Amino acid sequence: MQAVLWDMDGTLLDPNGSIRGALDAAVAYGGFDPFGEDDVLIGMPLRDILRTRTQDDDVIEAMVEEFRRVSYEETWRMVAWYPGIRETLAWCRDQGLKTAVVTTKGELEAEVLLEKLDARHLFDAVVGDDDVRALKPDPAPVLEACRRLGVAPRNAVMVGDTCYDVDAGRAAGCATIGVGWGHGRGAHGAGHADHVVDHEVALLRTLQELAGHNP
Repeated sequence: MQAVLWDMDGTLLDPNGSIRGALDAAVAYGGFDPFGEDDVLIGMPLRDILRTRTQDDDVIEAMVEEFRRVSYEETWRMVAWYPGIRETLAWCRDQGLKTAVVTTKGELEAEVLLEKLDARHLFDAVVGDDDVRALKPDPAPVLEACRRLGVAPRNAVMVGDTCYDVDAGRAAGCATIGVGWGHGRGAHGAGHADHVVDHEVALLRTLQELAGHNP
C-alpha cells in the first residue's frame, strides 16, 4: 500500500449538523420545505439530494450555489473530527504514505473546509465535485486521486462509510475499508468492503497491516 484515499463526510468528519443546516438553507432558498429527520443526507451527490425537491435544473443550480455559500461562510464551525482520525492521518504522513480526500463535496468547498480546520497539510490531493467529472460510486474521482498522487489504484486503499465509497474504490481497482461510523451501520453502509472496522483502533491496525507494518 502506497496511498490512502479518504471519503470526507461520515468518515473523516461528522458533518450531520453542518450538512443538514446547509441543505435546509439551500432548499429554503429554492422555496421548499426542510429535510426530515429520517432523510439520508450523507454520501449522495449534492444534486441528487436536491433533485428530490425539484427536477428544474436551473433551480437546482441556484440551490447548489446557496449550499456552497452557506458552507463556505458558516457551517464549517459545526464540523467535528471522528475520534482518532487526526492521529491516524498523522501516522500515515509519518509512514510516508500519500493521502487524498475523495468527496462528493465541491472541490473548492472541500479545500476551504480543510484549510479552516487547519488540516489541508494532511493531504497530498483533494478530489471533489468539479461539475464535470462523475461522482462516487463511479470510479472516476478515485482514479483521478490516484493519478494526482502518482500511484496505481492497486497500491491504494479507499476508506469510507457508505456503499458509494466502497463501490467506487472497487471499480477503480483499490482495496477498500468500510468504517462502522457515519452511515456505516445503516442501509447505505460499507459492510461489503474488503475490510470492515468499527472503531479507530481497528482502522489504524488495518492500515498498519496493509502497509506491511506490525501494529
